[in-house]
Amino acid sequence: MGSLRVLRAVSAVGVALAGALAFTTPTYASEPASAPAAAAADCAAGKLCVWSGADFQGKTKSLEPGVGTCFKSLDVGWPDGAVSRLGSLVNNLNGRQVEGFDSGDCSGSAYATLAPGVSLANVSTRAKSLRIAPECAPGQFCLYENADYTGLISKTAPNYNICYRISERDDTPGRGVYNNLGAAVRLYSNPACLGVGYLINLGAGQFTPSDPGVHSIRYE
Repeated sequence: MGSLRVLRAVSAVGVALAGALAFTTPTYASEPASAPAAAAADCAAGKLCVWSGADFQGKTKSLEPGVGTCFKSLDVGWPDGAVSRLGSLVNNLNGRQVEGFDSGDCSGSAYATLAPGVSLANVSTRAKSLRIAPECAPGQFCLYENADYTGLISKTAPNYNICYRISERDDTPGRGVYNNLGAAVRLYSNPACLGVGYLINLGAGQFTPSDPGVHSIRYE
């Protein structure tokens, strides 16, 4: 995948985004960008908050997009009826990250990742689309207890072509998975990566619910 960046999250309440966000820096970084405390305070938990201007200035709106939502434009319809490009945002979604793409339909690899509780003071022109994804850092494979990507069981960066057993207990499979590694991962319903229990080949940057549950993976 391309280089990714964790920016800084806030929250937002119901905005009509017709597309994607472009993050200003494509480099993955653990340090959040600084944002006015007032902006974060105004963004409620469980929301994605957006502003018409940089530095959390101008018109504002918030939304609660579900996981898998792809916004294909940075244009926002504001409460006064005006439509303009998104300028800044705060991701305060619970257990959800915001990913920026160079493509207009969230295809390919995300070049930037805005983690929960992180904000972005200046949205650049690079991003053409924006996707809401389960929280899973770049370079990791994440397994969730539930199909809605809640109840994180494990997150790992497995070695190439090595079978990784999710749990020592066969009764705790993962029902939701996110492959945020740079290559495909094979998912198995048994704990030993045996062919008879092969489920699917999950591509890089993809997430999906799984039934039957996942007990082991092989990074390929």
